[in-house]
Amino acid sequence: MRRTAHFTILALTVAALSALFAEEAAPVYEINFGLPEQGGSLVTRHELELWARNRNMLVRPDSPRRNLQDELAEVIPETGLEFTLDMPGTGRAYLYLDLVGYEPLSEPETGRVHWLEVFANGKLVATLYQGGGAFLQPPIAVLIEREHAMDRKLRVLLRPSPGDGTVAIWDAYVSRYLESP
Repeated sequence: MRRTAHFTILALTVAALSALFAEEAAPVYEINFGLPEQGGSLVTRHELELWARNRNMLVRPDSPRRNLQDELAEVIPETGLEFTLDMPGTGRAYLYLDLVGYEPLSEPETGRVHWLEVFANGKLVATLYQGGGAFLQPPIAVLIEREHAMDRKLRVLLRPSPGDGTVAIWDAYVSRYLESP
């Protein structure tokens, strides 16, 4: 009888631990910004087009890569936008940022330059510039060396330059491979 009780307790403990580990979140290699449950500042393609048209620009479409194309983006606040992705291995990887890109309707003015700093686990890994005649061609691939994500977690902070620029992101994902444009 006592042996049966011990076996039952052991079986229940194993079942509980199995359920606990089964409920552990699956690895997250991509994030689709603009989803209402994320609670960020959502913006639609139409709203971005209105903003861009007032500045004599066109909005580049949401990239269809990884089937994340939904024409919804999240505005990156001046304080920055943080998110976490899992690394797909122990070596180097590429963080792809499908930022909302713009292109000029006419000759671009050599106006104000805006930038976006990209931090991986607290370390600055890239600074992306736009304006002054330069326009981003998303998705942007940022090399992440394995030293920047030793625990296979990639904590990303995107911090824009201060000012009146609207920086937004459609989605982001991480891959072990450098994809062709």
